[in-house]
Amino acid sequence: MLFFKNIVTGTAVSALFFLAASFIPFIGSVVIVFTPLPILYYYSKIGRGGGGLVFFLSAILVSLPLGFMHTEWHLLIYVTMGLIGIVLAEMFHGGRSVETTVIFPVAVILTLFFAFLGYQSHISGQMPWSLVENNISGVIQENIRFYESQGLSPEVISLIKSDLPRITNFFTMIFPALFLITISITVIMNVISGKALLQLRQLTYPDFGDLACWKAPEKLVWLLILSGMGLLGSIMTSAPSWVGLAGLNVLIICMFVYLLQGFSIVAYVFRKRNIPWFFRYAFYMLIFMMQYLVLVIAMVGLFDLWIDFRKYVRIKDKTIDI
Repeated sequence: MLFFKNIVTGTAVSALFFLAASFIPFIGSVVIVFTPLPILYYYSKIGRGGGGLVFFLSAILVSLPLGFMHTEWHLLIYVTMGLIGIVLAEMFHGGRSVETTVIFPVAVILTLFFAFLGYQSHISGQMPWSLVENNISGVIQENIRFYESQGLSPEVISLIKSDLPRITNFFTMIFPALFLITISITVIMNVISGKALLQLRQLTYPDFGDLACWKAPEKLVWLLILSGMGLLGSIMTSAPSWVGLAGLNVLIICMFVYLLQGFSIVAYVFRKRNIPWFFRYAFYMLIFMMQYLVLVIAMVGLFDLWIDFRKYVRIKDKTIDI
């Protein structure tokens, strides 16, 4: 009876969670990041069979209103999010390291994406890169229509429309990095919140150690240097365009990894200095509003390779204790 109740509750919660994320403006873009959580929770609570059944039934439940409203592509997003929840539950159960726990689901989603992209390319007769470019152009045009409906200045709208080809080309060039980072952020957020949820519900959760002490692999800096050299070389010489394209995307991905290290340093300082939670969240909101701070934190993560900022915090703690 309890098992049946968990199946019904899990199916309802998972479906409603995603439907709310799909149809509630503004809030939905935040909620959708956490749609793997219900699947992760119930998969961990009632096992593989029950968790898989929750995912299957909730996908059917979600497909009904999505099909009626002609937004079937949202179902693909839901399947992707559900798979993230399932893979994370398996990784949690296996007691893997935090790096493996993040990288494996990202790799699964990337594999499925490339398979889907190849299939779409085959049935449409278009090159995969053209499909990506067309979809990016469509998303930008949808955003332009949204801004028009919100009363944005006609001059600004006209300027964006005139630069549409260049904007589309730019985002197409960096799409591989942006897609990888988007999936990685989704997985990381669910790793952190999923562990907290399982801990709250007194279920088995993994011990990742102190994430505030996490550091990127030291050899990553060489990949950063090589990608920067490739990008600079393609700009200054007649190197093939794919060299600069690969260099740009790898450079962005490397800086994202150092951004994560920068955030771990910030979390370490906040904890050591007993900064109240209100000021912590205010700082993170400030980063969201002032995006240039993202670059500052990424540079902190990069230079931590040589400076070791946490060491100075520890030294100061010892001085205070004395």
